[in-house]
Amino acid sequence: MQWAIGFAIARVLAQGDQIPPNVDDDAVLLVKRHDVIVGCSTPDGGVDAGVGDAAIDAPADAAADAGIDGGVADAGTTCTMIPGDAVTMIVAPYIHAFQLPSQFAMLYVTPSRPFVDVTPGAFGVLPSLTGPEHVVHEVEVVDPSLAPVCTEDQAGCGGGGDTGGGCAPAPTWDPPGYGGGSDTTDGGVVVETIGPYDVLRVQPADRAQLVQWLDQVGFAYSDADVDAVVPYLMRGYHVVAARLSSSVVDSTAYPLAITWAGSELRLPTALAAAENPGLSLTVYVAADGTYEFPGAQIVFSAPTSFTMGTYVTRQVLTLAAQQSPDEDPIATRVYPDVNYHEVIEETHEVRVPPTRDCYQDTSNDSGGCCGDCSTHHRVRLDMIVLALTVTFVIRRRRRRWRV
Repeated sequence: MQWAIGFAIARVLAQGDQIPPNVDDDAVLLVKRHDVIVGCSTPDGGVDAGVGDAAIDAPADAAADAGIDGGVADAGTTCTMIPGDAVTMIVAPYIHAFQLPSQFAMLYVTPSRPFVDVTPGAFGVLPSLTGPEHVVHEVEVVDPSLAPVCTEDQAGCGGGGDTGGGCAPAPTWDPPGYGGGSDTTDGGVVVETIGPYDVLRVQPADRAQLVQWLDQVGFAYSDADVDAVVPYLMRGYHVVAARLSSSVVDSTAYPLAITWAGSELRLPTALAAAENPGLSLTVYVAADGTYEFPGAQIVFSAPTSFTMGTYVTRQVLTLAAQQSPDEDPIATRVYPDVNYHEVIEETHEVRVPPTRDCYQDTSNDSGGCCGDCSTHHRVRLDMIVLALTVTFVIRRRRRRWRV
C-alpha cells in the first residue's frame, strides 16, 4: 500500500503487516560530475563516518585508495571509478508518525547500477545560501507626538559609523564526497548495511521477478506499487530499497546519496506523481552550469564556491499527474548560464520624532530639544572679536580720564 504523502521520487512499503510512516521529501539534490570515485569501503562493510569529507572525493586520494597510482589498493579498501559522467541523487526523507518497531522501506529506481551512501550534512548551508534574499526598506514617518530632537551633527558620538569589523566572509558550499558499502549476497539479493539503513539492490527483469523479490524480502505491497515500478523495469532500471533501522527516528540526519553512471538529470516522479498531483518540490542541481527543469521557477543560480562544478541552480518544480516515466521531468543546460538570486523586498514604516535646528531657535524653551542642546552651543568667532574690541576701547578711555 502506498502511504507516502509528498514523497515524489520513491514508493514507501511496509514490512509484513506493520504500518509504515508518512514520508516527505521537501528537497532533492542532483549532482552531476565527471570520473567520480565511489564504492570505497572497509572489510566490515560499514561506512566511514567521514564519507561526507571532500578528501574522499578528491581524485588523488581516492585514486591512491583504489590502487590507481600503482595497481595495488590499500589494505582493506576498495574503490571504483565511474568513467565519464555520473549523477548523484541525494534525498533527506522526513518521517512522520514513526511507530517503533515499525519496519518499512523506500523504493527508488536508477537507470544503471547504483552506489548507495549516507552523507550526513550533505545539504549544509545550501538552503540558506540559495534561499530568497530578504531586503527591508525603512521609510521614516514624522510623528509629532514624539519629543523633537536636535539636528546637531552627531559624528563621532558612537553611532552609524564604521566599527572597523569589516564584512564577514560569505558562506560557501561544495557537493559532498561519497564512499559506499561493500556488497555481500544473501540468497541472490544484494544486502548492505549503510549507516542506519539496510540497502538492497536488484534489477528485476519483469513484473513477476519484482513481485518475487518483494515477497522474498517480506514487504507488503499493493498493485499500485508494482504498477508504478514496472514501467521503469521495462526501461532497464534498477531498484533500490532502503530500510531504516527501527531505532532511528530522525532520518533527516542521514541523507541517502544514490550515484549511477549517466549524464541525464531526470527525476523519476512517475513513481508517485499520481498520488501527489500539484506537489511543489524544491530541486537543487550542482553541475558545471545552469540546469533547468521544464516549467520550474528558478530561485537561485550561481557558483557557490571556487571549486569546479559547483554551479548550483535551485528551483521549485510543480509536479503534474503523469502516467508514464516518459513524462519524467528532465533538466537541460541553459546557455548562457543564469546568474540570479531571488530578492523579496519589503517596506516598513518607522515612526521618528520631528527635528529642530537648535542654533537658529531663539526661544527660551528650556526643555525638549533646545534645552538639551543649550549646553553644546558653539562659540562664535565674531562675537569674541567684538567683545575684545569693546574691552580695549573702555580701558583706553579709562586711562585718558586718569591723565
